[in-house]
Amino acid sequence: MKSFFNAPHRISKLLIGLLGSLLASAFFVFNRYHHYVNLIFIIASLVVFSIFMLIIETIDVITSRWFSIKLHMIILIIITFISYYFLLKYKMYNTPQWGVYTIITIMSLSTISLGLLLDHRPKLFKSASLLLIVIHLVFYSFQCGGGFKQEGVYSTIPQVIQDASTIEVEATYDYQIKDFVGSTVDLSWLIGNQEGKDYDSRDKMLGYGVDQIPISGRLFLPDAQELVPLVVIIHGNHMLPTPSYLGYDYLGEYLSARGIAVVSLDHRALNGYLNQNLKDDNAARAILLLESIAYLQDEYSDVISFENITLAGHSRGGESIVIASTFNQLEHYPDNESIIFNYDFDIENLLAIAPTYQQYSLRKYPTDVNYVAIHGSHDQDVRTFRAEYTYRRINVEEDYFKSILYVGNANHGQFNTTWGKYDTRLPNALNTNTANLIAPQDQQQLVNVLAYQLVTKDNLSLFFDIHSFSSQLPKTWLTQQSYHGSNQIIYDFETTTIYSSENLVDEVATMDNRDTQKSRLNNVLTLQVNPESKLSFDINSNGDFLYFDIAHENDKLDVKVDIEYEDGSTRQVDLFTTEVLPPYPIVLSKWERVFNHHQESNILETIQVELLDKEIKSITFDFNDHNTIYLDNIYVGANP
Repeated sequence: MKSFFNAPHRISKLLIGLLGSLLASAFFVFNRYHHYVNLIFIIASLVVFSIFMLIIETIDVITSRWFSIKLHMIILIIITFISYYFLLKYKMYNTPQWGVYTIITIMSLSTISLGLLLDHRPKLFKSASLLLIVIHLVFYSFQCGGGFKQEGVYSTIPQVIQDASTIEVEATYDYQIKDFVGSTVDLSWLIGNQEGKDYDSRDKMLGYGVDQIPISGRLFLPDAQELVPLVVIIHGNHMLPTPSYLGYDYLGEYLSARGIAVVSLDHRALNGYLNQNLKDDNAARAILLLESIAYLQDEYSDVISFENITLAGHSRGGESIVIASTFNQLEHYPDNESIIFNYDFDIENLLAIAPTYQQYSLRKYPTDVNYVAIHGSHDQDVRTFRAEYTYRRINVEEDYFKSILYVGNANHGQFNTTWGKYDTRLPNALNTNTANLIAPQDQQQLVNVLAYQLVTKDNLSLFFDIHSFSSQLPKTWLTQQSYHGSNQIIYDFETTTIYSSENLVDEVATMDNRDTQKSRLNNVLTLQVNPESKLSFDINSNGDFLYFDIAHENDKLDVKVDIEYEDGSTRQVDLFTTEVLPPYPIVLSKWERVFNHHQESNILETIQVELLDKEIKSITFDFNDHNTIYLDNIYVGANP
């Protein structure tokens, strides 16, 4: 044993030192830098490797002098297990713990064994060395690969009646692109104390601090004879050196070529850096956004209309536009009456892209805005459908609507061209299953179309019945919830609801979100049904459509809705032929597929059933299969 520890083990040191140094530098570099990251990563790896080897040699000299034994082999064994632990432990999501630790153990032992075999090179170990090399090649090819593509997931998307109108509009405008830097805004009163070397490094990198944040960004301005409408978009939190505001050029180019001005604001000063995150940064983003609109109004009111402004935001920016809409109507900052607000802009629309929720505790939500949000099923940053929370809190007034869209196989970063397909940073990103993502252009097309239609209102049906336009949109699962303020919900299950049922088990409860198992802040009627189950509700109202939100857990939804009118006539609608999709299988990490573990995402879908022009007496859901059904928000309303 003593001779084993005293052996040189040069190859083992090199292999394990390289593994440890690469992982350590990856954690450091890819959390801090954007430009020239490959060069910095190589330099950092070499520095860490040199330090690592120097420490081992120093320990060997000391211990061999004192104890006549070298301890580097013990250190190498420890380093190996720690390295694979950090490489594999995080961002594996629903992978079983036993599977994670099994892979960690196999790769740690194989790495140590490979090093030892290459160190001593006895002829008897040639086959074993070759096998270990193959294991490593397979493992690292798997880690660095895209993962598994999920085949056949679109086969159950129903063919619905297509709307004859088009939502893609031809580009007819030339436009100019202007980068601008304007006046500065002092937000130090809100963000708090900014002392320490990390903050100093951030300020040096940006060239300014939070007490002098410049209003800056990029303007896409159509060449038009008349005033053009305005969309202002803000990004969310990301690596500080990344110019995130340039990641929405696709939206600026699309809208400005169709007569809409777009401003993408640079909010990097409000992003975290190193180990420092800013206090109340989403409230600060909202204030900086409103101050920027004031600046833009002073500079461009001769070419841009500041009526019916549309605010768009991604990630934390998606939450901040809701905060800004509220602050816009307040006389002072909610937590400090000495901070006076004097904005009162004409903000009509909010477009939230994969937004966060309640990172700032907003107590009052806007009601006089149209709220539209989009979120991807494979978002690994904002991993739950947070837009649905905001959707519940915004009670739109009569002339406004709200609509949220859940997009299969879309992630967080591809909505911004500078963020990319990895929602996590290296080395955690290596475990991400990216092969199943839709193309970045597809995610961006959805944003383009939603933004254009939200501004122009040319085709509001898109926000209430998106499946009618599926032939014009990327081929992926789309689940939509929507509501118009002119309607009145009859049954929302937040309080006691009277209904009649046959042969089913039911309860009013909240739906859990995938991954976090937290409540969606909304009660639904949960039903365990069988082929004999029926559920009836009195309606006693009339309108153009019957609306309700529904989700289920089987491969198909086999249910009919029987509509009884006051005059005694009836009509039956078969939901099996509608756009109600089955639960969507979410495979976020490659190892989830290896161990056949994943979660399914149950998202409510708003269904609209066209009615005859007479009063409805009641409706009955007639179930024809064993299933778990989630039902919410039943009402009769107008055609939006």
